Amino acid sequence: MNVINFPTVNVAFAEACKARSAESERVTKLEHENFDIRTALADAVLAGVTARESVAVYRQQPPLW
Repeated sequence: MNVINFPTVNVAFAEACKARSAESERVTKLEHENFDIRTALADAVLAGVTARESVAVYRQQPPLW
């Protein structure tokens, strides 16, 4: 007969939830950063600035979120 140790299962589940939440937060930050970089590049094209200069300026600014 198998015995399930519920406290161990609960701890493992809680750890998995924390890891998933952290990964989700990291992905969301990357999505925001990618969107911000794409916006900076589009603005650079409209302004006639090179993409490299635009990204360099963007990376010096603090994130908006």
